[in-house]
Amino acid sequence: MLRLSIRSLLAKKLRFITTAVAIVLGVAFTAGTMILADTMSASFGTAIEGVADGVDVVARGHRLDPDDPLTARAEIPFDTLDTIADLPGVAAAAPYSEGYTEVIGADGSTIDVMQSVGLNWIDDDVLALYEIVDGRAPSASGEVALGDNTAELADVAIGDPVDLLTVRGRETFTVVGFTQLSGGSAFGNTGFVHFTDADADGRITEPGQTDWVIARGDGSVTPDALAASASLVLPDQNIVTGQGMIDEQQADVDRAVDLIRTILLVFGFIALFVGAFTIANTFTVTIAQRTKELALVRAIGAGRRQVLGSVVIEAAVLGVVAAAAGVVAGIGVAAGLIQLFATFGLEFPDSDLVIATRTIVWSMATGVGVTIGSALLPARRGASVAPVEAMREASTEAPGVPIRRTVVGLVAAVAGVAFLIVGGSDGNAKTVGYGIALAFVGALALGPVLVRPVVAALAVPLGWFGASGRLAAANARRNSKRSAATASALTIGVMLVAGAAMFASTASETVRGDVEEVFVADRIVRSLGMSPGMPTELAVALADIDGVDVLPMQTADVSIDGDIATVSGLDLADADGFLDVEVLDGAIDATSLAVGDQLAADQGWSVGDSVDITFTDGTSEQLPIGAILDEGAALEPIVAPYDLVAAHGIGLDRLLFIDAGDDAAIAAVEAVTDQMPTATVETVSELSAAIAGTFDTLLTIVLGFLGLAIVIAVLGIATTIGLSVHERTRELGVLRAVGMSRSQLRRSIRLEAIVIALFGTAVGAALGIGGTWALLTTLGDDGFASPVLPIGPLVGTAIGAILAGTAAAALPAHRAARRPVLDAIRAD
Repeated sequence: MLRLSIRSLLAKKLRFITTAVAIVLGVAFTAGTMILADTMSASFGTAIEGVADGVDVVARGHRLDPDDPLTARAEIPFDTLDTIADLPGVAAAAPYSEGYTEVIGADGSTIDVMQSVGLNWIDDDVLALYEIVDGRAPSASGEVALGDNTAELADVAIGDPVDLLTVRGRETFTVVGFTQLSGGSAFGNTGFVHFTDADADGRITEPGQTDWVIARGDGSVTPDALAASASLVLPDQNIVTGQGMIDEQQADVDRAVDLIRTILLVFGFIALFVGAFTIANTFTVTIAQRTKELALVRAIGAGRRQVLGSVVIEAAVLGVVAAAAGVVAGIGVAAGLIQLFATFGLEFPDSDLVIATRTIVWSMATGVGVTIGSALLPARRGASVAPVEAMREASTEAPGVPIRRTVVGLVAAVAGVAFLIVGGSDGNAKTVGYGIALAFVGALALGPVLVRPVVAALAVPLGWFGASGRLAAANARRNSKRSAATASALTIGVMLVAGAAMFASTASETVRGDVEEVFVADRIVRSLGMSPGMPTELAVALADIDGVDVLPMQTADVSIDGDIATVSGLDLADADGFLDVEVLDGAIDATSLAVGDQLAADQGWSVGDSVDITFTDGTSEQLPIGAILDEGAALEPIVAPYDLVAAHGIGLDRLLFIDAGDDAAIAAVEAVTDQMPTATVETVSELSAAIAGTFDTLLTIVLGFLGLAIVIAVLGIATTIGLSVHERTRELGVLRAVGMSRSQLRRSIRLEAIVIALFGTAVGAALGIGGTWALLTTLGDDGFASPVLPIGPLVGTAIGAILAGTAAAALPAHRAARRPVLDAIRAD
């Protein structure tokens, strides 16, 4: 039976290859994701160990949320340095400060990096996280050293002046040296600027503050003992050993990597799920075409288990070869994903790809398991062929649709629609989720029933193609079960694409509508790219222009009853002409909070209640709620007085609302802003379009990953059409004999594939739009706009289905048309 399985695979090499591609692609994406995650973890881990080498103890402030590595730590007093340095067993100690700094290049714009940070220079060779590679370290006020890649991007040399942006605004410094991370590691797409301790004070940290104090011992005591001593004299600070800091940072990296891995593996699972449908359909058709062969095997003594085993062996061999190829291809996928991340500004420290044994084992097991699992049901059908079938002509699958399948499909579809309606009406997302699952099951079960009316509707435009169109429609209807199964993989892909497009379109419209309704200023100044904000001096400069009023806004992360939230610092009492907010209860004043109605309802807040807010610097403030606002996406759910947030935030304005009396005033605003490379002046509609563009970018990424499932689905159509053409060889030969031309034959096969592709697209779009519509309806109370139909993506999907069907049928149509008529008629 093993030889029979191998011969069966080798006899149909093209079928073997096209079926294997579905598994190769799915496994490649899965393996590539795991390789990428392991590489990221290892590369950042190596860099972390390199820069922390020699550090024995670290003193630092506490995080706003101890369990969230993305929240900031409080700064600590600079005199902590003396406290640590005086501890017994400490050989040297140094401050470590890190904060916002932008580098302005020779062309007048900021350098193109994902992030740019300012650091104080550490003189101690062991504690220094960076090393000089050219020139010298900064030693006097007004001197800086730049990371070597930063200097290259800024196009400056040693001795040149360089303009920098800090919270103090734009200033000019002299470059005296170039640096790199200790140990030669490189954080791609990050710019580094090193100040003296005196220049760092008040620019990248609050005056008299630093982020960390790091120290090394003299060998007389262990790092743990040093950390214990530091904890006794600094009970209000977070004290860890150098190794503890490394372990913590590695855990933070692993947590972020796990999130990326999970997201990407979801797309890999989708690809394998779609591939499973393709494989199952291929085996169903091929086993049906081998009915006579399998019956003969049964007739000469093989049992059902042996026949079942032969098909399973065939699937296993296919799975092993395809999965192995997928693992190899996964190396290329990982490299491609690294480049993709780099294009979005996320470059990793230099490192070779990490290919772990578990990646190979897991990927192989997944690929083989999916292949065998997909082939089991067709294999059982093949094993049930009676020996008497050997005396009949080979048959294909039974064209009828079992009553039980129709009943199950109807029940699932009706129940799914009911759940969608009820869940959407009640705002219950879980109920909607059940409805989507049931509707999907119902659509797959009723696929053969739906084929006939859908193809009948398509028969009208197909009639324009004459006999070719009528033949294509007839072939699609002839075996509706096969047509539906062939389209099922595409249905899944299109359902996800349509759902993602609709969700992104609605979210984009929600944000755009909220921004344009609330923001009524003449112009808005915002920070560009990855910049966290604009120096406050810009607002002061703009306010000095005649006829111009400015309302600045900052944001800050805070803790409220242990939950992390973002607060907008904005003087709503002075916002007339800048913003139009709807007050539902209470009144806006200069010293109280204004909170969104949804947040107030969730927290049980009302006007007059006091809210305890803890800022990242550890300061706590208790403020009363003065007003309840109609909550939207334009502002954060909590709005506090500007001065309060500015006193505890990062010191940068997020937005500046401009009220300008005439065009001359607006021109003056633009002239001043031109001197600030991180800022741009926009109308409200331009700002809303820029924010909405974020959703478009995210949608493009998601659709790009989902495109893998579409590719697999198209390959499945190509495989099934090819097998169908082979099955109808004699029929096609007769058609050629009675006068059908080669071009007509090719056209009929292409049109058949297009019909199947359009059927899968129509069902998938209906499921995706219906399910997402119900889900978005449940979010209506959370501020989401009415669901927006993504016309562009849907039209593009329909056009793509036509092109995909044409491409899928190209090779089968070509092979069928070039086969000699007599050979086709004589075919068994």
